[in-house]
Parts: sequence; C-alpha cells; structure tokens
Amino acid sequence: MTDFRIIASDMDGTLLNDDKTISERNINSIRKAEQAGILFVPATGRPFEGLMNYAGALDLKTPGHYAICFNGAAVYDTASERLISRVILTGHEVRLLAERSREAGLYWQAFSEERGLIYEVDNFATDLEMRINRIGGVKVSMEKIPDDEEFFKFMFLGTEEQLDSAEKNFQDLYGAFTVVRSMYCFLEVMNARTSKGAALEHLCNYLDIPLSASVAFGDAGNDAHMIDCAGLGVVMENGLSSLKERADFIAPGNNESGVAYVIDRILSREFCNNFGSGCC
Repeated sequence: MTDFRIIASDMDGTLLNDDKTISERNINSIRKAEQAGILFVPATGRPFEGLMNYAGALDLKTPGHYAICFNGAAVYDTASERLISRVILTGHEVRLLAERSREAGLYWQAFSEERGLIYEVDNFATDLEMRINRIGGVKVSMEKIPDDEEFFKFMFLGTEEQLDSAEKNFQDLYGAFTVVRSMYCFLEVMNARTSKGAALEHLCNYLDIPLSASVAFGDAGNDAHMIDCAGLGVVMENGLSSLKERADFIAPGNNESGVAYVIDRILSREFCNNFGSGCC
C-alpha cells in the first residue's frame, strides 16, 4: 500500500488522448488506485458541465468524488454538484478585460457562475469551446454585464500569433490576476488567488489529507503551481519543456496512457527507491 492518498490530474493533454477520450488503460489504473484508497481528482480548465461528460468513466457521480474546474477557480463535490470553494472575478473586472480585448482586436468570452458561458461575437474559439465541452453559450454585449455578476474566468481569444502578442502586451495584468495560456487560442484570466495548486491545497485541507500525500499530473502552464506544490509532480512527455524542468518525474505522453504508467508504479511501490520514504 502506498502512502499517497490523492491524485490530481489535468485532462486535456494529460489524461485525455488527442481524440479527447480516456484510454481503457488509464480508466483501469484509476479504478485500481481508488480500490487501494487513493482518491482521483480531475483538475482542469474546463467548466463543470464539460468535465461531467467524463462522469461515467471517472465515477464522478459516486459520493466522495471531487473535481477542480476553471483552472482552480472552483472545486466541486461532483456527486452533489455542490461548490466547496470558489474564487471569482466581478462583472466590473470582466467588463474592463473585455474592453482590453476590443482594443487589441481580440474576441473574448467568460464563464459566469449564474449564466454559464457568455460571449459577444461569434468566433472560431468560442465555437471550439462549445464543441469540446458540449455546452451552449449566451451572446451578451459587454455593456450589459452587471458590476456584481460573479465569474470564474475571462478568456482572450484569437489566433496563436495574436495571443503571443497579447501575452507580451498585457504584462500589467499578470500582477493583478492569474493569467495562463491553456491552448493556442485561449489566454485565460482569473482572480489572482486562483491556481490548480491552490485548489488542490484547499481540497487536501478540506479532506484532511497532507499535501505531501498528493500526486499531480500536467502538461501545460496552467498546471505549473499544482506540479510545484504536490508531493509528487508528474509532467507528460508531450508537456512544455519549461514545465518538465519543474517535474519530479516525466511520464509517457498522453497518447501512451502516461497517467496509468505512473499510477501502476505507485501501486507497485516502484517509486519508493526513486523518491524516498516520503513517496511510499
């Protein structure tokens, strides 16, 4: 038996294959981990509704399961669909960000706690968001957003080249907000206290699990804090080079069931010799 008690895994580029499915090998290893008493927690930038497309494969409707969504802005009890923590942006902040988006010639969208996905202009990136997560959206003029409406995150949308430029030009936002690039066409902005790592720490405290007993899997910049703070930080072979430098272990890629590869070695205690007594 391992001393690890919780595994948090990113979805896209980590647990999911490129075709957005979960391999049978990953599913089987996750179930073995849970049978051994290790809780599996998806930690994703996706909205709750998008994550729940995988509820059957990950047993998310079973009591005692949790999920980190919106890059850490929300933590849910997935069986009851109850929020157990949230960190929000105000409608006033979202309007200011939308104005920056207009000035830069970018599209924008945001996730409202009350209304779900909102956007102002039809565009390819919002279409992609809705298709990936199988959700709808509401068209909203920026000027119609109330000051006190609460949002999980705001997203600048554009081509890869446009967002490369935006990252350089929006440096002033990095101190006031959490800003992460989740895909080539999405630059995400959240409350400054938001990260997957902070959400994992909150969930561990909620469940009375030491953070040192956690494992985190990721591949992109929005996984960095979670990789840093977990007891074992695992980055996929297909992950960013800058993230691999922070990893305790590099796993096979998302299309090679890299999550299962590591889970199987945790359960067999193979990592004990590599990572010391704090690991197993």
